[in-house]
Amino acid sequence: MEKALVNKNKGEGKQKQYIDWIYSAKKEETRIERLAETINRLSRGLTLRQNNSSE
Repeated sequence: MEKALVNKNKGEGKQKQYIDWIYSAKKEETRIERLAETINRLSRGLTLRQNNSSE
C-alpha cells in the first residue's frame, strides 16, 4: 500500500499522513475505501485535506 503513495511531489511527512489515515480505520472495508479515495485524490493532484470544490 505504501508504494501506491510514493510521489515525487509529496514529502515523506505527507505520505505518512496518508498512510496513518488509511491504517487508523478499524474495519478493512473502511481502509479499502480510504485507499481508493487517496489514490483518486492524488491522481487529481489534490491533497488529503484539500476540498474537492477548489478544483
